[in-house]
Amino acid sequence: MATSVPQRQKADRVVVCVCTKDRPEMFRRCVDSLLRQRIPDGSLDLHLLVVDNSAHAGERETVRQRENSFLPITYVHEPRAGIPVARNAALNAVGLIKPDWVAFIDDDEIAPRDWIVRLHQLALNSGADVAACGVVQFQTASEAEQGAARWRPPSSFGKVRPRLSCATCNVIFRAVLVTGHSGLRFDETMQHGGSDVEFFMRAGQAGARIVHIKSDAVVFEEYPAERKTLGYECRRAFRVGTTTNYRYRKNYGNIPGALLLAGRVITKTITAVASTSIGLLAYPFAKATGERNLNRGVRSAVTAFGFIGPMLGIKPSGYW
Repeated sequence: MATSVPQRQKADRVVVCVCTKDRPEMFRRCVDSLLRQRIPDGSLDLHLLVVDNSAHAGERETVRQRENSFLPITYVHEPRAGIPVARNAALNAVGLIKPDWVAFIDDDEIAPRDWIVRLHQLALNSGADVAACGVVQFQTASEAEQGAARWRPPSSFGKVRPRLSCATCNVIFRAVLVTGHSGLRFDETMQHGGSDVEFFMRAGQAGARIVHIKSDAVVFEEYPAERKTLGYECRRAFRVGTTTNYRYRKNYGNIPGALLLAGRVITKTITAVASTSIGLLAYPFAKATGERNLNRGVRSAVTAFGFIGPMLGIKPSGYW
């Protein structure tokens, strides 16, 4: 009597999305790191999706030169400016590829060779609908590339932390969230940032299980010295505050959202006062400790002001 041979289960199809605009060197390093992904024994059916948000389709040739790789690449030119617009162009194109999972990585990040396989395993192992992981920052691109080259997946999975939301810098989620009945899309009015956090906030409210594991599938990025200045950090803190205001009031309602914001304002204000006081006391004796606490106090105060800024008609400056 002949015995049947069990058929091998079909590999999950994963689409990795990269949105880029006028950052050619960073983008090319990112794409090349994705082309080096190690997929053992066909464990994944991997596809790369690039959305070029520049006005002149500047990365079309970059993608064309890499089309002979083992990794299929889809190129989309979205001339309408804005991160949420570019992200939605990616999601619209995802529907044509029909994946099981969708991943996002920023165009200034470099992925280790085992990144996407590990991130997919992380999601499956945790039973999550959305799984996010961390970003390791270096001052130069060369250091980031070296960090990615040295990285190896941990021997076991780290601690899973439930989240109400996450960002798109290093994330994988079930494609049904954007291709199924819910058909989630990014809020294109959020031109000042935060559309990714708001997107996953709605996913969580719709029942998606969101988890974060800090270091199981990290990516690496260049984080130059100019981004570490207090001025840059304060502009970012204010933007975080204003976008939090918008998404709280949008998704919780004006009154509940305002109450939640009030709590955040109080917490940040207390942190600002405490950190500033510690900084002033410590500065004469330990300059570095004093400066660190003073900077934290300023950032907390700016974030608190950002929480109420939109109510005063104040919005952050332009953001891609």
